[in-house]
Amino acid sequence: LQNNATPKTTIPIDEVRKILYNEKIIVEKLNPVHLSPEQLTVYTGTYKAPDFPMPIKVFVQNDALFAQAVAEGQKPFKLDAYENHIFKFDDAEIRMAFDLEKHTLDFKQGKSLKFLFNKE
Repeated sequence: LQNNATPKTTIPIDEVRKILYNEKIIVEKLNPVHLSPEQLTVYTGTYKAPDFPMPIKVFVQNDALFAQAVAEGQKPFKLDAYENHIFKFDDAEIRMAFDLEKHTLDFKQGKSLKFLFNKE
């Protein structure tokens, strides 16, 4: 079980490993929030990371926040809002945490992809 980590893995490998080694399992509990289109506009813009091949555009559409990788063939995806400026797209295991003061976006996908984007 410890050596089976693929994008399609459904076994909670990290949790199993922690149980086997008697380590703590930390579960992040996020509370959903409802934000108006006006409140969502503070997150909009184009974000770039030096080690990510394409920028990410964040925009408001149909009273919701969307993101889209700026590359041919990439489709926008709707982000669900949570407390503390966190947005998620669960279908692709994407989690975006915005820091409005630093104008950054902490992007995580799955368990291994992590990038820090700066707003242009």
